[in-house]
Amino acid sequence: MRTVAAGVVLAVLFVGCGPDPKDRAKLSVLQKEVFTPSCASSSCHGGANPVEGLDLREGKTLASTVNVDSHLQTGTKRIVPGDAENSLLFQVVSGTATDVQRMPANAPPLDDADIEAIRLWIEAGARVD
Repeated sequence: MRTVAAGVVLAVLFVGCGPDPKDRAKLSVLQKEVFTPSCASSSCHGGANPVEGLDLREGKTLASTVNVDSHLQTGTKRIVPGDAENSLLFQVVSGTATDVQRMPANAPPLDDADIEAIRLWIEAGARVD
């Protein structure tokens, strides 16, 4: 009986031990853990000629996204601070964008925790931390 009880306690402790999206909703964390490894390769949104002019390399992300018009959808901003639902970057990574392929292209979608961290960062104003 003690073994079962100990197992239940351990299971409860480990459920939800993944990173909390609120703790990751910072540009420095998103840059290191999401944008650089998943988006900023030289064949996508990095290098000398980032696709659609969207440069997600470290030190370039804010200037390339916040209040910047999308090249893909007229009248749409890449990031609208405080409004993830109307930010094309969030729509594209979450799979809710109309007429724009889900990103990252040719790779598995970002996991839910990454998408939620991006949403929370945008909702908090999409600032440098």
